[in-house]
Amino acid sequence: MAYLLISNLALALFFLIYRFGFKRLTFFNLNRWYLLGSIFIAYLTPLVLFIDIRVPELMEITLPAIDMSLHGSAGPDLGSSAGNTVGWENRILENWIPFLYWLGVLLSIAWLGYRLVLLLSRKQSQNISGNYSFFHLINIADGNNASPLISAHEALHVRQGHSYDILFVEIVRTFNWFNPILHWIKQELKFQHECIVDSHFSEDRVAYAELLITNAMHVHPHQLSHEFSNKSILKERINMIFKDKSKSRNRFLYLAILPMAVLLFGFSINSKSTNKTTTFLVADTVSSGMESASLINAKDGKTSNSNSIAANSQPIEEGSQSDVFNFDEIDEQPTYPGGINQFRLDVANAVVFPKAAIDARAKGKVELVFVIDKEGMPTDIKIQKDLGFGLSEAGIKALKKSKKWTPGKHKGKPAAVRYFLPLQFDLSQ
Repeated sequence: MAYLLISNLALALFFLIYRFGFKRLTFFNLNRWYLLGSIFIAYLTPLVLFIDIRVPELMEITLPAIDMSLHGSAGPDLGSSAGNTVGWENRILENWIPFLYWLGVLLSIAWLGYRLVLLLSRKQSQNISGNYSFFHLINIADGNNASPLISAHEALHVRQGHSYDILFVEIVRTFNWFNPILHWIKQELKFQHECIVDSHFSEDRVAYAELLITNAMHVHPHQLSHEFSNKSILKERINMIFKDKSKSRNRFLYLAILPMAVLLFGFSINSKSTNKTTTFLVADTVSSGMESASLINAKDGKTSNSNSIAANSQPIEEGSQSDVFNFDEIDEQPTYPGGINQFRLDVANAVVFPKAAIDARAKGKVELVFVIDKEGMPTDIKIQKDLGFGLSEAGIKALKKSKKWTPGKHKGKPAAVRYFLPLQFDLSQ
């Protein structure tokens, strides 16, 4: 979806420059290629989003808070209704937007195919009056006294391949059916095509303009073909026939598309910036009740306090950023023995409440950030939000007691992944 957003916004910008600048110029061929080039640049340049240029980015997976209190019931119930509701709503959003998009694409393709069949059908074309051309098909209305000139006019459309331009835009429209800019570009292309051909038959501009007016009502109903005289753009065509030629130095204005293409490329690259952070909700809230006996460490039988854990509060030296990847770049996420919810439960059960926190009836959230390195070990543990009373240090100590992970993989090789772990404490009861 990021690709569609960037490309269609870029196309809108290109079109606005044409509409309020280049359209007034009489460089009809340059205008034609500017409009076509705008489509190519707008839709090809952002494809860099899908190219693996191996830009290392930060992957941050957010785990929902682990709730811990002195008096509660510890249990493996990880599926809170609120979390499930959020997950269900996210799944609906993720599934329905692509479904609606591709449904629109299929309907647009069907509509384009239907119009092509009608236009190319011999039986149908016999029932269509007017003067028009489509690829090598040229139709001249019966009884038209100016048929040789009109035939030459339509033949020039055929030789210059103007129908390929229209069909190209229509194909692009099927995949961008929600963007009205492409419809306007198609209309402007047809206008430029007519101006290109008109410039070859403007020796007697008054007589030629009168011929256009005379045939203005004989318009082929299909939007894919080129009509000799279309009343919707008739006034603009006549204005261009009588307009003085633009100064040659104005041709250099079209070079403005080059820096715009560079900016678009840079913007697309920036979407893969190394500073980009992606958060991902992995599971629902764990509720871990801690009895008063939790104050005693099961291994050494000693009471924990803030001083005894303070040594663990120093963050581990951060490794190379090139070893930490974006969520979109990871082929396989790290896995914990028993699953991510087991990890959170292990951390909750390993937390030893400091005496200072119990005495203060501490209540609030501690936020830790850590990296599961290429060996599957939690490293680079940092305190992002501290509650005080030694609770952050207690969380770090519990985190270090967790089991070894199976590291994530990028292109078949182990890769480091960053996690964000909130710990919700309530020692007020």
